[in-house]
Amino acid sequence: MPRRARKGQTAATFILLLFGVMVAIILVRAARRTGGVAGNTGGQASVQAIPVAPDLPPLPLPRSPPPRSASAVRAAYEFAARNPEVLERLPCYCGCERLGHSSNRHCFVAGRSASGGVTWDGHGMG
Repeated sequence: MPRRARKGQTAATFILLLFGVMVAIILVRAARRTGGVAGNTGGQASVQAIPVAPDLPPLPLPRSPPPRSASAVRAAYEFAARNPEVLERLPCYCGCERLGHSSNRHCFVAGRSASGGVTWDGHGMG
């Protein structure tokens, strides 16, 4: 492979990695501001549905409290619904490719209707 092509791939990889780190920092800061999952009381977790923007369907009820705050989860899902072209470029490394996922987009949005409506995938909760 020519040196110039390797430099281009390295730059693209660096940019994607930098974007991923920035998203992680934003999610961690949001979690710290809200102080955890909405509905947690006295160490005993109560799982509640996480509302999203009015033009999107409500998120599915998680089986257990997500590891991030409700606001961080909501922000990640709303971003995924509104920016599929960005998440399509971010590979996922959690092993979900065995589920048929080919990018981070599939961890949040299972499908889209012809009218643009989304069907959520609960995989992004964890």
